[in-house]
Amino acid sequence: MSNNKNVEFTCRECGAHELGYQKYAKCTNPVFLQENGNMEYGISQYDEDDYLCADDCFICLNCKSFVEYCGFRIETEKQLLDYLAMAPQIREKEEMEHKALMSDQIYAQEQKEKEQADMSALLES
Repeated sequence: MSNNKNVEFTCRECGAHELGYQKYAKCTNPVFLQENGNMEYGISQYDEDDYLCADDCFICLNCKSFVEYCGFRIETEKQLLDYLAMAPQIREKEEMEHKALMSDQIYAQEQKEKEQADMSALLES
């Protein structure tokens, strides 16, 4: 386990500092980050009314948003500690680069589909 000092989680969606871990379906655990980089998991909280499956990953306990980095959910303690150890400016820069890349790929796919539709229309006429 990493020995990161002064590790703190801040939700990018709501700014809260309450970190949790969401298991397969209906269980969430509060997570307390220790100064030495270790984590302590609190008592499980179950939502018996929620029957939808969910991925195992870290979440914000306040707004329930997933902790994500470049389109991937943070699932392991190592991933979380690496994510938290990253300078916020670098994290933001890499996220923006990822979003730009995804936008370019989506645009290219849409153009390809449009060209194929146009070609099909030409062949049918």
